Amino acid sequence: MIKLTIQHADQEDIGDELGPVDLSQALLAFREFPWAEQKAQSDELQLCSPGLYLEDENDGSKFFAAVLANDGIEFLLQFETGVEYEGWTLFGKRLKKRWTIIHSYDHDLASAEQAVELFFTDRKNCSC
Repeated sequence: MIKLTIQHADQEDIGDELGPVDLSQALLAFREFPWAEQKAQSDELQLCSPGLYLEDENDGSKFFAAVLANDGIEFLLQFETGVEYEGWTLFGKRLKKRWTIIHSYDHDLASAEQAVELFFTDRKNCSC
């Protein structure tokens, strides 16, 4: 189950949890979010960057797209996922989890929307 949270420019700490979503609902939320209006409000209030957050409760993977405080609409994208592997511990070989975090800056609206889609369709193929 993938959970969606939306962060508005006037919300300092807690976003609006919108509950479980599928790909079409997440894309609709991304497309309908007033990015330009929220960026202008963020520039004025300077509380937080507005953004869309996704979290897969099954494997703990997370994704967010947030507007940067630059001229125009530019996005910071972050993807966090755990990769399980066998590793040696004090007690022998055991299954471990390594977390990978990827930050990527200077994305436009189209590439940020594509990243939302990839979180649902292709993140398991990440070779990070």
